[in-house]
Amino acid sequence: MAWRIFFFPLLFLIFFGGGGFLSGALPVKAQTELTVAISVGETSLKLSGRASPHAQITFLEAGTVIGTTAADEAGNFVKVFGAQEPGIKNVGLYAVDALGRKTPTLNYSLALISFTQTSLTNIILPPTLSLSQEAVFEGETLAVSGLSVPLSEVTVFLEGGENAFSSITAGSSGQWQINFNTNGLPAGLYQLFARATTS
Repeated sequence: MAWRIFFFPLLFLIFFGGGGFLSGALPVKAQTELTVAISVGETSLKLSGRASPHAQITFLEAGTVIGTTAADEAGNFVKVFGAQEPGIKNVGLYAVDALGRKTPTLNYSLALISFTQTSLTNIILPPTLSLSQEAVFEGETLAVSGLSVPLSEVTVFLEGGENAFSSITAGSSGQWQINFNTNGLPAGLYQLFARATTS
């Protein structure tokens, strides 16, 4: 069984006596697999993976939308692009969850072989994240929630925060929420990460 892990980080700042969380998306790390099916036929590209249920997946090439699809109830999606030109192809994709929250864009560079279907599989799109409020006082609880791959283990933790983390299993609908207690954290700038693990 292979474990696939990806990270979606946010930044926030804690001030002494009262302050706020300042958030902003950072680059996402995602794990995929590349396979090439050798067969005589059309030059094509197949992209498949998982996202939150019913997420709308958008595919890009050089920043231009080249196709869309929707994840099913289990979060699975697949998209095949036929009649492709052989050579290097730069593609990107992102998801918009059922509540309209967008994931970061994942980008890949692939070498397409003539008369072969090149498959990029097991793409795990990041979970979406939202915070219960934009500003919190030191020691208050911050609700972190979003949508992820169904039944994936979502872990929220701090870089630089000792033992400041919590995990939860996303529901069958992909929903998850962790109430993050900032009590005991010194003032400073932290990175808030959400990590989803699926089998």
